[in-house]
Amino acid sequence: MAAQALLRAASVVLLCWRAATAGTCFSDDFSSIDSGWISVDGDWKWSGGTVDDNVGNYGEGHVLYRDADYSDGYLEASVSVSSGQAGLLFRIADMPVAADYINNAGQMYYCGINLNWVRCGRMNDAWSEIWRYNTPIALGQFYDLGINMDGSDFTVFLDGAEIGSFSDSSYSSGGIGLRTYWGRGIYDSISYEAPGCAGSNSPFVYVDQEMSWTDAREYCRTHHHDLASIHSASENAEVA
Repeated sequence: MAAQALLRAASVVLLCWRAATAGTCFSDDFSSIDSGWISVDGDWKWSGGTVDDNVGNYGEGHVLYRDADYSDGYLEASVSVSSGQAGLLFRIADMPVAADYINNAGQMYYCGINLNWVRCGRMNDAWSEIWRYNTPIALGQFYDLGINMDGSDFTVFLDGAEIGSFSDSSYSSGGIGLRTYWGRGIYDSISYEAPGCAGSNSPFVYVDQEMSWTDAREYCRTHHHDLASIHSASENAEVA
């Protein structure tokens, strides 16, 4: 039987079915320094459950997770900007061993936020913007920035709400990382979940936010498989 994931929508507890095939899970709350992270430029600091990089009014910073090689799945980070922009690198096709790789034929996607927008693009020895969503971003406030990757189709989420999508077939898999550009970015957590992610003994994942039934169904279908429900006392016990 496929695994299930728990979702709360308004005052109704719903279940969504997760894909049966197990995939990769990854998460980091930055409570300690994971040796898998490598800084290729910038001044990254781990402190009090966050990771912080301040490159000031000029320059950029990048820290990458060395063991990641992900294709389809959902990547999300809790990120804030005090100035400039900050965001997520994903499907990094050529994990670097030296600094300044982005300006040295670095191949990857990037989605980030700044004061006025969320935008995503492709890097290949140069930056090419693919998609942009104009919206006010409060400086110093944490936002959950998420990207669902499904082949060449990408859906972007901000605080759990879908804000747009784009398509590009340049890179099919690769590493993940964090980026700041001409400013200061702070990250509170990061997670990646492949379809059927098998990282827990529990068949349920609790999503701590309220939404309408329609939004809940869309969330389940985007991140997992589809809505489901509890049909037995044993299933109910697993939720409890």
